[in-house]
Amino acid sequence: MTFIFDFPLIVLILLAVNLLIVIYIATFHRSFISKVKNIKSDNETDSLVPPVSVIVYCRDNAERLAKLLPQILKQNYAADFEVILINDGGSEDTKDVFNYLSLTHKNLYQTFIPQCADNISPKKLAITLGVKAAQYDYVVFTNADAIIESDKWLSSFGTEFAKGKDVVIGNSVPNNKCKKILGQFKCFDMLADRITTFSSALFGRLYRCSTYNMGYRKSLFFDSKGFSRHLNLNYGDDDIFVRLFANADNSAIILSNESLVSCDYTMPTKYHSIMKQRNIYTRHLTSPFGRNIMAFGSLITWIWLIITGVTIWLSLPNLIPAIALFFIAIPFWWTTIYAWKKAAKILNIHVSAWLMPLFILYRPFYNFLYRIKTHNNRRQFFVLR
Repeated sequence: MTFIFDFPLIVLILLAVNLLIVIYIATFHRSFISKVKNIKSDNETDSLVPPVSVIVYCRDNAERLAKLLPQILKQNYAADFEVILINDGGSEDTKDVFNYLSLTHKNLYQTFIPQCADNISPKKLAITLGVKAAQYDYVVFTNADAIIESDKWLSSFGTEFAKGKDVVIGNSVPNNKCKKILGQFKCFDMLADRITTFSSALFGRLYRCSTYNMGYRKSLFFDSKGFSRHLNLNYGDDDIFVRLFANADNSAIILSNESLVSCDYTMPTKYHSIMKQRNIYTRHLTSPFGRNIMAFGSLITWIWLIITGVTIWLSLPNLIPAIALFFIAIPFWWTTIYAWKKAAKILNIHVSAWLMPLFILYRPFYNFLYRIKTHNNRRQFFVLR
């Protein structure tokens, strides 16, 4: 082992590239990941909030619906609102839940999806029926397996609508039980997806949203001719559709604790797999801005790791480059993990900081495997197979 400051030119070049990568990660890439911390929560409810129609999609999920509907009906909202239940499947238990609650809540309504509707996505048909049935100018969407803990959830939307926003996107995360089933890595994968979603939107490139927690002006639905542009797809009722009319000026992101929706998925692992395949399949119809930034960050992280190993190998037995790279690695990983942890706290998806480096390095391979899986299962994404 030696300690000398006379390095071959190739080692100097590799050290310089290594340092440039660290600077990029510590500046632009870090700022993209932690962009969500710039979203300011508006705790003041606007007294001039507009009337709102809440559309709840339910598919044979009476037990969870029985918990959700009272949470919505008891919202502390400063204007009139109605709740429209879209019953997909016609479950008798679901009807019983509705009948019981409708006795004491005159603003609760129900409609059904026809049993013979096989040539269109059930979710798209449900949303179409709900929007057409809504009597107010603004509609907010969620699903039966959602959990809304705050009575100011609806006010979070109404406040943004009152400011003139036409599209409002909220955050939805698995509840604690589902997070345990999913495990640390799948939670990290969800975290990466949420960061891409919300950071892209803050840069004016709305990438994705979820009908678990979103709302928009009803007229936008009709002006865009509903789902007519992608009726052949089973999915796209949220991200592809909203992408048609959402922009930096008419959209708002809400990430306060009051606006958060937790999800009690029946089968969390299966749901994660389906959603990941769906998002991969429909991504060519959405903005690539945020995905490209995240993909480039993964690529240069691997380049950094390879350069570090090659530089040390070429420098042996001289340990000075190895020591230099060690001190470069400290800010590299500290900056990266800190940005991810800040975003995780804001987005309510907590992941172990010690495991994050491994997850960051593994996720590109995980995505690649899912691209293959999505390609093999591509027929499931179309209504007519």
